[in-house]
Amino acid sequence: MPPTRVPFYASRKLLFFRSKYLLGLPSHLLAHAVTIGKTVPRPTRPRMATDDTTFSRDDNSGPALMVISSLLLGLIIITTSLRLYTRFSLRMLGWDDYTITVTALLAVVRVAIQAVQVQHGNGRHRPFISPEDYIVNNMLGWYAQLLLFISTALLKISICLLLLRIRNSRRLKIFLGCVIAGLVITNLTCVIILLAECTPVEAYWMGGGVCWDTRVRIYAIYITIGKSRVPALASTTMTVVS
Repeated sequence: MPPTRVPFYASRKLLFFRSKYLLGLPSHLLAHAVTIGKTVPRPTRPRMATDDTTFSRDDNSGPALMVISSLLLGLIIITTSLRLYTRFSLRMLGWDDYTITVTALLAVVRVAIQAVQVQHGNGRHRPFISPEDYIVNNMLGWYAQLLLFISTALLKISICLLLLRIRNSRRLKIFLGCVIAGLVITNLTCVIILLAECTPVEAYWMGGGVCWDTRVRIYAIYITIGKSRVPALASTTMTVVS
């Protein structure tokens, strides 16, 4: 980059004052090094996160993601199996057990999808992924989001049904019924938005087509997350006081 010429009319005092802000050099050093008519180097542009030079190494966090996901999935399978075995032995299986079983099965499918994603570059920087792998990754991620919204709703519905088995008062039944309805509406809305976001659907990972503004889906997710926090706390409180 060509050097910047210091204006002739600039005084030493002005250079001393502006050097800290324009050149990024210590003022007391610049005052001795710069004189009127000399040239000083222009400060280099800071490296941005989008520059290719930022990703100098082909880091891969995919294996670490798989290890963590597999450990958590193992805990899900063990605890759910023990729960079902105990309830079945006591002949006490209920809708909370059925919904948590479906949730565990969806978790298995989700981790399987993640394993395939890792084979196609999930966990690596974008510049090191081929265009074909990038498309496959986006497609699998789209299916994973569908499973995410459905399993999240089923998990929370299972908790609500479990609370009703612990304390089945009329007030709690009405309240948790409203919570379950809200969970179905908000998560189903996210699923519908994901299905209708691009026309055709393949445009989500292939490009082209006509797609909505991504903020529609993002804000819907924010609403879903916010919607789930207050009822979770209120459900626990209602269970204690009812």
